[in-house]
Amino acid sequence: MDSLRNQIYEAQRELLNRGEEITALALKKVIYGREEENRTTCEAFDYTITQVKELVGREYAIGTLRRYNAAYAALKAFIVSKYKLKDLPMKDLFCSSLLSSSSF
Repeated sequence: MDSLRNQIYEAQRELLNRGEEITALALKKVIYGREEENRTTCEAFDYTITQVKELVGREYAIGTLRRYNAAYAALKAFIVSKYKLKDLPMKDLFCSSLLSSSSF
């Protein structure tokens, strides 16, 4: 029983150090090693833009790449405006936030 309690305390400390919410599910994921990768919106966009760049001329037009870059710039401006951050974890980006982007 003490071993499990120690694991829970260690997991709690790890979540606190990362600034994450402490929930039973989060503790379970840390203890059992089933944590998800915490990708950010900018990482996802960077990856997508890289893929599109490689396929320009074959599957995508240059205009498509320009539109992706414009959308990326708008997303970064929105995150700075709404959240006062340079990037945002995907898990923190909600549809309701995106819908309010027309007002920023």
